[in-house]
Amino acid sequence: GAAAFYEGLERMGIEIFPAPEFRSKTLIAGVLPNGITDADLTKMMKERYGVHIAGGMGKTKGKIFRIGNMGMVTPERVSRTLEALVGTLRALGFKLNDVDVRSIVEKRFGS
Repeated sequence: GAAAFYEGLERMGIEIFPAPEFRSKTLIAGVLPNGITDADLTKMMKERYGVHIAGGMGKTKGKIFRIGNMGMVTPERVSRTLEALVGTLRALGFKLNDVDVRSIVEKRFGS
């Protein structure tokens, strides 16, 4: 799951937080694009797609968003989360790169 999330974010043009050597497999984080707040992003993902993500905490509050990657991590849930992120970022005005979520998930899950 983590590899699919990281590849998806990279292909969208989202900066990943933190540096590669410090990245977690259970909590994926991306830097919020300029002009997009964590409150807007998390609210729209929840209301439009039923997908729950979180903003940053402490020093990262208002700077990043976080995606949990624990428990029942299935290709379908990873796809749904990435598709929701793509749709939400576009709706909020971020001009992201074209992303083929299905191919990323299939490659990373070995389907």
